[in-house]
Amino acid sequence: LAGSVMALVAGVALAVGVYRRRPEVLLGALALSLPFYGILILFQYLILGALGVSLPLAEVALIAPLVQLVGLLPLAPNGLGLVEGAFVLFFVQAGVAPEVALAGALLRRILSVAVSLVGGLIWLQRAPAARPARAEG
Repeated sequence: LAGSVMALVAGVALAVGVYRRRPEVLLGALALSLPFYGILILFQYLILGALGVSLPLAEVALIAPLVQLVGLLPLAPNGLGLVEGAFVLFFVQAGVAPEVALAGALLRRILSVAVSLVGGLIWLQRAPAARPARAEG
């Protein structure tokens, strides 16, 4: 266990060293993440608004990335259940009624899946030559 922890620490140190020598790569990643998180914040703000919740946008802007971060934990596929639990936990702490927060979490998941399905259908409609090759084996 200690060896794997040390290997992880060494890997992180190596990655940090790369970014210290090439800060433009880090700035590029930051530039790409800002629109993503901006849309995510707006998405959750609009969902809560549709449910009659009037939280300030700044408060949603603090909570939305935390909800997304919980979904990155490798405990469930696509953070299924984790994201919804975090959504309820954090927004209840912000004063949203638990049942409304749960409805918002479920609506968030349903809309995310619907958008993903549209993208998947578009991908399936592409010409087979445009798709990545599958490995045979």
